[in-house]
Amino acid sequence: MAKVNISSGLASILLVASIFAGWPTLLLVTVLLFVFCELDPKVKALATKVITFYVVFTLITLGWDLLYEVVTVLLNTFSRFANMIELDIYEFMNFMNGLLATVSDIVGLLFLVVKFVFIVTILAGKEIKDNPITNIFSGYVTKVLEFINSMEM
Repeated sequence: MAKVNISSGLASILLVASIFAGWPTLLLVTVLLFVFCELDPKVKALATKVITFYVVFTLITLGWDLLYEVVTVLLNTFSRFANMIELDIYEFMNFMNGLLATVSDIVGLLFLVVKFVFIVTILAGKEIKDNPITNIFSGYVTKVLEFINSMEM
């Protein structure tokens, strides 16, 4: 079966746009492009970059969710323990829960900014500038790329 010729620009925009739709769409678009279309090396490199970013983004987001849940469980456990021994820590717990929710909102906003910056820099054809947030992602991107390269024969 002959593969369909597709414009590199169209294939690239399909890959980048599929980030907005989540994992299932990203993987489906990638598989369909690789199986049925003749792709230029730039598009293949972009696919690796997009999937690697999304793996790292999901990993870091999952890590944050795990940390949030651990802190929430600890706070709830402390609250239950305090209630069992009849300590009045209602104001302290409200403060801690509010603080945790605020930190979570800020981290969630930072994740959206990173995703936005990644998409914009891909579309502009530039590299992401170094800053503390993108450096966290860059370290994991390097590890994922090393994993991918170690699997190639």
